[in-house]
Amino acid sequence: MNLLEARAIRKAYQGRPVLAGVGLALGEGRTLGLVGESGSGKTTFGRILMGLERPDAGEVLYRGEPMPPAGSPAWRALRRRIQAVHQDPSAVLNPFWSIQEILEEPLRVQGLARAQRRARIPALLDQVGLPAAVAPRLPAELSGGQKQRVVIARALSLAPDLLFADEPVSALDTSVQAQILNLLLEIRRERAMAMVIVSHNIDVVRHMAERTLVLRDGIIVEEGPSQALFDHPEHPFTRALVGALPRLASPL
Repeated sequence: MNLLEARAIRKAYQGRPVLAGVGLALGEGRTLGLVGESGSGKTTFGRILMGLERPDAGEVLYRGEPMPPAGSPAWRALRRRIQAVHQDPSAVLNPFWSIQEILEEPLRVQGLARAQRRARIPALLDQVGLPAAVAPRLPAELSGGQKQRVVIARALSLAPDLLFADEPVSALDTSVQAQILNLLLEIRRERAMAMVIVSHNIDVVRHMAERTLVLRDGIIVEEGPSQALFDHPEHPFTRALVGALPRLASPL
């Protein structure tokens, strides 16, 4: 059984089609990349896969069961198993909370006692390469790379089975992009998590994902093992994408 499966997903906004019957299958502990130009539908597809939006047609299955409606008790229970690393860490970290409070929040929502929450924070920080001394600091006191490490730590706090990374390094300086990607890759391997990585950057997807789907205008035009797909693209759009999309400034 697949961990995550999408079948014939369709989505339109104000009559404009965004996804036109796309699907995927993701196994336990595997990685999948979604790549395409801006407006290709990849972010919308990711939000539907996470249950944040409902498709107009088609279905998403998690461990063989339909994704519950967003906001329902079943969906809230499932969300601890599906976590996300967002594009801009500054946009998702409460600027008035300390790093300690930010990392404790999902544990508090899940009902852990204060002593249990506090006991977990040093290990979470250590796993993402941050010293325990950052716990009392505010997000504004950290660099962009450090803030993204905090976002990753928060996502890992509930031991998810599936991690969504939507443009996880595009808001960071090029000098730290490879560090964050390698951290995600190391954590995924250690925890045997599945991962979906959404990016317009070919080097990011090539480095992170075992398989890649190429989206164009809401349609999957090509898919396959990432290395082979990018080294020998078959579809004209994929060939154009390989030649046109930006590359990481720092080698991976």
